[in-house]
Amino acid sequence: MIELLVVIVIITILAAFLLPVLARAKEHGRRAACLSNLRQLGMAMGMYLDDHNDIFPAANLAGKMSPEEWILWDPHWPGVGEQQLSLLSNALTTGILPYVGRFSTYLFACPSDQIRSQYMKNPGFYPGPWFPFSYTLNSPLRFADNAKNINMLSHGMASIRTNSFNPALPGLALFKATRIRDPGAKIMFADERMVYEPKQSETDDAQGGKTSGWEWPHDKLTKRHNRKGNVTCVDGHVETVKPQFGERPEHYDPIY
Repeated sequence: MIELLVVIVIITILAAFLLPVLARAKEHGRRAACLSNLRQLGMAMGMYLDDHNDIFPAANLAGKMSPEEWILWDPHWPGVGEQQLSLLSNALTTGILPYVGRFSTYLFACPSDQIRSQYMKNPGFYPGPWFPFSYTLNSPLRFADNAKNINMLSHGMASIRTNSFNPALPGLALFKATRIRDPGAKIMFADERMVYEPKQSETDDAQGGKTSGWEWPHDKLTKRHNRKGNVTCVDGHVETVKPQFGERPEHYDPIY
């Protein structure tokens, strides 16, 4: 009996050492898969820009979506009209999707986001996000909206529907990639922290996942990869960075 207890104790001690190591190894694999997703999105965006005169696609609210969206998405919320539904039916022919080698929704989902899969099965389970994927495109929408200044849309990257500000101004505020300063330091796609993830500060009012855009400086990077998140920079390289990386204008503002 004593020998059996000793064996059990030894196994318990070994498990205590091995389980965290195995968990870290598993997370390392998920982080690598996430980086691979973001790298593919960066390559697809590069091809899209080549074919569209270096003008970025759009990233807007669900009710403001247009054919120029970088990815069309089902918002699961009231007020979606027939025009939006017709756009969704052609989702694979819009934005960067034609440049993705083989389409799969897994390409747009961080494998470390365990809650997102629950949300996809039951969208009403959480009060958001409306955007059902993990990765979002650098967007000046909230920056301009908070300033109540449509000219702030010139800070790009994502093109934004001007009627979000004034119904009398239809069309898109366009942004060209050639205007970006220091492309290797500017975040293009963010592994965004969603509304259901723990906040980093009590004063943070961001609603992560409200749109398909990463609306800096309010939207944050996730820290689900061992307290870090992944990004794609404009030059196409991918990184795993601390959330604070995405809070600096030299990384989020394309023309800073």
